[in-house]
Amino acid sequence: MTNGNRNAIIVALVIIFALATFGIYRLYKSKTDKPNPLPTPTPITASIGFNASPLPPSPKPSGSQPVTGPSDEFPNIGILVTSPKSGETVGSPVKIQGFANLPSQEVSIVVKDVYSTVLGIGKASACFAKIPCAFSASVVFKKPQTQTGTIEVFSPSSQNGSKEYLQTFRVNF
Repeated sequence: MTNGNRNAIIVALVIIFALATFGIYRLYKSKTDKPNPLPTPTPITASIGFNASPLPPSPKPSGSQPVTGPSDEFPNIGILVTSPKSGETVGSPVKIQGFANLPSQEVSIVVKDVYSTVLGIGKASACFAKIPCAFSASVVFKKPQTQTGTIEVFSPSSQNGSKEYLQTFRVNF
């Protein structure tokens, strides 16, 4: 092998090494430049009785009933109730807590007995932003005639008053 061939091979190896190093650097840089996403709360699922509706993966483009789910502009649209848990024993007033991201910026709460008799109604403020905000409301309700009932948490539709993003769960009195 001549000196010219040997030099050409050394130059080629140096160039390959430099390109590999640059590629690894770019890969490392692209992974470290991304912001860490906030964890998305998971919906509460009842172990007994009613299940909280999970957040679907993507919103519908049109229709009268909006769908809970991520979008490019406002991710995590919907309601997530964190307290009380399904099956928990509650008394009056009951404190409802959770996270919401709603176009109406309003959360309605209805306490019902097992026969769907309305025992109490409450409201809480929410937000419509990139990240869901916390909400909390205390709802005073009449003494129930049954030992169990439900709590409904939803956003009232500004168009027709329907219950959007409805979360229903069973409670004991």
